[in-house]
Amino acid sequence: MTRKKPAPPAKPKADKPFFRPFEAVAKELSSKDAPAKEAGKATAKTPARAAKPTKTEAAAGPEPSFAEMLYGVKPIGGGKAKVAPKPAPPPSTEADDEARAALHALVQGGEGRFEVYDDGQRIEGRRLDVDAKVLRRLRRGELVIDVKLDLHGLSAGAARERVGAFLKSARARGERVALVVHGRGNNSPRGVPILRGEVASWLSESDASTYVAAFCTALPDDGGDGALYVLLRA
Repeated sequence: MTRKKPAPPAKPKADKPFFRPFEAVAKELSSKDAPAKEAGKATAKTPARAAKPTKTEAAAGPEPSFAEMLYGVKPIGGGKAKVAPKPAPPPSTEADDEARAALHALVQGGEGRFEVYDDGQRIEGRRLDVDAKVLRRLRRGELVIDVKLDLHGLSAGAARERVGAFLKSARARGERVALVVHGRGNNSPRGVPILRGEVASWLSESDASTYVAAFCTALPDDGGDGALYVLLRA
């Protein structure tokens, strides 16, 4: 009789694993991180390369210095600048003087303001709203003198009061031209005419200027640089 081979012993059953509810989520996250890790490894292994200069930058080369840019440059005219001579102004005419006076009066406002000129020998002044032709006639002695005031022997304070009262009275009477004699200073200390500049200031700045239209140094026959023609306002 043939003997039956004994059956192999049964394999022990494997123990069932514990319940793992997040195992599927962990596998999904692991599969997403794989490409990023591979890219990081490649970057770490390959060193960064510097950007190559363009053809234009390579051809231009380094920027030249200021001294190199000026090399070979020569100044015009041997280094000396040539300046054209300033043309001489044309001679002034009476029409120019009148136009200039009118413009000056317009800018300054005219009324109540005086333009005074003093070169050390002659003094003249006029209210800016007065025509320059009138001053010219006064300067030439073409206007008849109506009244005269002599200030010899008076102090500056007394002379100022006398001038104001005199001009006020003369204008009230309708007088037009007055001759005010202030002296040449022959009898004053060091021969300096004390009242010369004072009278011009009173005629153009003090209360007495209210009655004055213009004034100027008199002609030699009327006292010269020791007297003033004074034109009263109409």
